Amino acid sequence: MAIDLQVIYPQDSVPLSNVRILSGFTPTSVLVEGEDFRAVDEVWINENLAPNWTVLNPHVLVAQVPATQVGRTIASLEVLSNRLVVGPESLLKFKIVRGGRRVGGIMRLVQLFVKVLLTTPGTDIFSPQSGGGLMTKVGQQVSLHDGGKEVIGDLVLCCAAATKQIVSVQAKDPTIPSVERLLAANVENAVFDRAGLGVRANIQLISHSGVRGYANMML
Repeated sequence: MAIDLQVIYPQDSVPLSNVRILSGFTPTSVLVEGEDFRAVDEVWINENLAPNWTVLNPHVLVAQVPATQVGRTIASLEVLSNRLVVGPESLLKFKIVRGGRRVGGIMRLVQLFVKVLLTTPGTDIFSPQSGGGLMTKVGQQVSLHDGGKEVIGDLVLCCAAATKQIVSVQAKDPTIPSVERLLAANVENAVFDRAGLGVRANIQLISHSGVRGYANMML
């Protein structure tokens, strides 16, 4: 099976059951209880990245409160997991880890789709016509009155363009495994976030083997 170097990583928000400040603990830290902390990647407190955290067991961790948030009320806390499963709640993050990691199967298909979706036509010297063009839409003004409908419309068109290109290219290569061969891609849900002035998009990919993957992102 063909493989690529992994550059996108799915992150899941772990459901939490309890959060409390640790009394007398230095530096100021919180004790967090939740469903599954076996693959914690990041902890965000009041939308600030916690500088350190320690997983005590699969359901309990201790996280240091960022210096800018010490003394403030903990209004929000999110624990992000980097499980290899690409599910409906996964949000993709772009990074290259030390030593690299190979990716195949449905993750390879998701990575290919995201790459094509974000590519601006004309920027790839080997294939000037390829690209969904979504990056050209990032940063454009969003109307608060229409709920970001223009951005969502652009997203749907870019996804359709990326899908058409991938299906066309893959049809010429019979060696591609069915799990890595794109059958369809659909924007299942796109919601305008007024606070962040962006759109959270849930894109479902279906391979020829029937396996589903998700290319979810915040625009």
